[in-house]
Amino acid sequence: MTLRNAPFAWRLSGLTASAWAAAFLLSACETERPGVFYDVRFQSPPPNTVCVEFAREVAARTGLQTSGKSFQMPRQPDSCDTWVADTLDPQQRPHLGVGILTDPTRNLLLVDVWEREHRKPWPSAQAKQLGETLVELAHERFPDAQITPGKRVQGPFAP
Repeated sequence: MTLRNAPFAWRLSGLTASAWAAAFLLSACETERPGVFYDVRFQSPPPNTVCVEFAREVAARTGLQTSGKSFQMPRQPDSCDTWVADTLDPQQRPHLGVGILTDPTRNLLLVDVWEREHRKPWPSAQAKQLGETLVELAHERFPDAQITPGKRVQGPFAP
């Protein structure tokens, strides 16, 4: 018997099973990214200058460099996005850096430590130490904010 001659219920159940299998496979592609991430939650939406101000303080405390520029996210006009890194020289690729992004809809400042080369174990001791420094600085700069370790996911449906 071919699928064309099969009863309608069989064809429908076969399509449903295929849809569930496809959804399962796609959801399995979404994984948690390894790294050092922190979420700084405010009582109200942070101003769109907070990421650049925090980046300058991070640069002053850690010796990393900042461009002092903010990039607005296309879907969130009140947000800002910037970074600090061990080099801003266009001839060199940075090895260690910090991405700083605001999410005004969730009252968050997202702080992500990254390394160009993932070593085993990841995160490296240097990345962990930088993360601890960032938490101390965030506590000093934002005493009323709630600071928690964050999670970031990657995959076809990741936010």
